[in-house]
Amino acid sequence: MPIILVVATDNKGNIGKDGKLPWGAPIRADMKRFREITMRGSDSSESFPFLVMGRATWESIGSKPLKGRYNVVLSRDKAFTANNEALVLNDVKDVLLIAHSASDGLGALVYVIGGAEVYQQFLPYAEQIYLTQVDGEFEGDAKFPPHDTTKWAPYLEDEILAGPLTPYNLKFIRLERIAPTIPK
Repeated sequence: MPIILVVATDNKGNIGKDGKLPWGAPIRADMKRFREITMRGSDSSESFPFLVMGRATWESIGSKPLKGRYNVVLSRDKAFTANNEALVLNDVKDVLLIAHSASDGLGALVYVIGGAEVYQQFLPYAEQIYLTQVDGEFEGDAKFPPHDTTKWAPYLEDEILAGPLTPYNLKFIRLERIAPTIPK
């Protein structure tokens, strides 16, 4: 069951500021890539994709599920319900168990989409990171967690210069874990 982190950061690793993106409005080119990545598996009965996010990320997207994917909100608040629009779980191990048991035990694709604490909790399990590097330095109060870069092989997938699809230069990078280590 692949665990895949999908994140956009600025040059300093910032991913958020006051519950919003540090660079302001979503970037069209990044949103297109995000959708393409997180919809993988949605046309397959074998691996319907799970989107895992924290409560603040859920609220930042309008407290509405992203279509075509199974939305899971991870929250420490046991009373939080997400208005029955998403499955609410309180522990990473519960997410892993449910995703593994999905699709008759074949496991589902699990896309972790933020925020900082949720990335930190899933980073030890992740096999891939899809990173959008936004060229710039912005104010932020949430950062992508530090990780040992010697354990990840980077592959530059695309570069987009500022223009009609983005006000900033972007690098789309896929990181593959070199030697997966799953904590017990």
